Amino acid sequence: MHALASLLERTLRYGDQRPFGVYLISRLVDGVVIGGIGFHSAPDDGRVEIGFGIAPEARGHGFASEAATALVGLAGELGVRVVFAVTTPENAASRKTLLNAGFCQVRVDLVECVFEVQMNESEARDELDAQ
Repeated sequence: MHALASLLERTLRYGDQRPFGVYLISRLVDGVVIGGIGFHSAPDDGRVEIGFGIAPEARGHGFASEAATALVGLAGELGVRVVFAVTTPENAASRKTLLNAGFCQVRVDLVECVFEVQMNESEARDELDAQ
């Protein structure tokens, strides 16, 4: 829940940063908010980092992977070239979530694992030109 708390704290401090802000994750079946996902900041040189958190009772049902996939799609529509996420080697659930969302592990060491999705550069360029 640290990631969720951090995302919500940033929103309270700086306001809504959309489209590169924080989004709630809610279940479609009943509308209950079960977590959050968002960008750590606006893109820097075409790259943007995401983070997410899901309530313990809602974990293991694919909600985070579905939300991460949607956030990657939004990033691509906004012209981002690379979406990345960082987790720890012992956080198997987050690593699985990122892999299920289409991320590839690009680096791992004793402290962190870095995952990323690279967008089709021609599509990203077209979106930037359209803005």
